Amino acid sequence: MLQYSSNEGDLVCDMFLGGFSTARAAIGLNRRATGFEISGPIFDLRVRELRGIKPGCLLQSLRTPLTERPKNQGRPWTDSDRRALVSRFAILIESGSTKKAAIERLGREFGRGRWSIEKMLKREGILPPRQKAQGSRPG
Repeated sequence: MLQYSSNEGDLVCDMFLGGFSTARAAIGLNRRATGFEISGPIFDLRVRELRGIKPGCLLQSLRTPLTERPKNQGRPWTDSDRRALVSRFAILIESGSTKKAAIERLGREFGRGRWSIEKMLKREGILPPRQKAQGSRPG
């Protein structure tokens, strides 16, 4: 999580240091670490252990996530694409597919991401638009 939510040189704060695993990971990823530990003796022990960690030592072992962009990502939908999407969705649902499975399959078939498929199905009136949460006011 630290790899994706911070950058090298950032300060990472762990409000409950405990075993100091977040601090160790932060230093290993070439981040700075700070935090809080209620036990003085544990804090002192773990800080001594942290001094042995070389900043950035984990960087060489990081995996690069596999990301594959849908081939039609960012391209506008044509009228023909929209009609085909609506027709294909109806066929999949009628054949017993769940909405989730149908959208996943349509994403592969149309080279689009899930959000793109859902947005177009909503725009075409096939899926209901997202309902806004109804909040209550105190008093």
